[in-house]
Amino acid sequence: MRKLIFLALLPTMVVVGASSSEAASHYIRAGATGANDGSTWADAWTTFPSSTTYIRGDEYYVADGTYSGAFDFARGVSGTTTIKICKATISTVGRCSSAHGSDTGWQNTYGDGQALFPGTGVKFSTAYWIFDGVSGAGSRASTGSNPASYGFYFTPPNSGSTIRPVVYNANNIQVLHTAVTCPGASGNIQQFGYSGTGDAVTASQTYVNNCQVSHWNQGDDSVIENSYFGSHWSSSANHGVQVEQTVRPIFRNNIVTMCNPQCIEPAGDCFTGISNGQYYNNVFANVVGGNGVLKGVCDGAIVNTVMYGNTVINSEGPILYQNNEGRGTGSGNTVVNNLFYNCDAIINQSTGGPISHSYNTLFSSGTISETGVQVGTGDPFVNLAGGDFRLRAATNAGLALPAPFNTDLMGTTRGTAGPWTRGAYEFTDAIPPAAPTSLRILP
Repeated sequence: MRKLIFLALLPTMVVVGASSSEAASHYIRAGATGANDGSTWADAWTTFPSSTTYIRGDEYYVADGTYSGAFDFARGVSGTTTIKICKATISTVGRCSSAHGSDTGWQNTYGDGQALFPGTGVKFSTAYWIFDGVSGAGSRASTGSNPASYGFYFTPPNSGSTIRPVVYNANNIQVLHTAVTCPGASGNIQQFGYSGTGDAVTASQTYVNNCQVSHWNQGDDSVIENSYFGSHWSSSANHGVQVEQTVRPIFRNNIVTMCNPQCIEPAGDCFTGISNGQYYNNVFANVVGGNGVLKGVCDGAIVNTVMYGNTVINSEGPILYQNNEGRGTGSGNTVVNNLFYNCDAIINQSTGGPISHSYNTLFSSGTISETGVQVGTGDPFVNLAGGDFRLRAATNAGLALPAPFNTDLMGTTRGTAGPWTRGAYEFTDAIPPAAPTSLRILP
């Protein structure tokens, strides 16, 4: 019987964002008792202000506490000038210019926990916002699978007909270091963790678990990176999937722990596929059913898309199933430098054009005829049971690729200390850290 792996992750990396020396600072703190005008920590707004209150180019610091409303960020645009909303911390600087703005009136207890959102959530209705929880490192940290490590944490209630805790209905939105846990299948209502129609939306170092659809974006040029995906659910009434995307998506450096019936599919009206996509340096573990990792649906096919340097573990389907059987016209796709363990299939061309594939490595999996294929048996990982999917030994050399594909999931440059390693992690001779302990294997 195939074993299901629940993942823990690797050591933390802190991302320090750009600063803005001219930005004015404003403050939001649940429980503040001052003037409620956002001017200081003592006089902080006790909840998020109305949309017309925000000022383009300014920074808004959010203290620990519970914020239960439905917040619509709809301030009009001024060119490309952003509004930044950052979790206040004791000393860690995110995308705002400092850890918590002014030290006047600041207490460390304002920034040593989380800003919790148990209500409806947030919606971005105009362009150019940055929403940064500052802490929580997604796929690049041992705490990535713990939502308590993220600065912003959404736990929407099981109510209404649809749950959408983080919505981006405008372009150029960045959501960072943010966690979402949905109510789960017991509600059997639509549950979208992160969703919207905006173009050029970036979700970085995010966490999502227990939603019907984890990330749904009908806009173009979306980026999902360095993020952690727990389980999702699907029912006859509400089709579930981890990710839905459209044109020129980038999906990189993520950990995806469970997929059924597939991990990623086209979003929208069932006729628009995914085109010019880039999927690289991801780990996909426990893919249930024969549809695999990336699949076209209805008449929407996968076109001109690359899948480079991914690790696929315990999958009953292929890494690429480029269109529905007998439907769609998938073509121009490339599958290179991936590593498979305990997988039943590698690619499914279906009725589309030929898939270009080479330099893939297969351990205890099927086989495929291609240039540079490596076929082996056994377990190649540092600690499969502990969720450490780095390699105990180098693979055969993969195909050298240009930037941005020349670094691995952890940001290590490929091919500098040995052969170009296939899969999500570049092999190094460094002594690995102790395996994570928050992982278990189910029979």
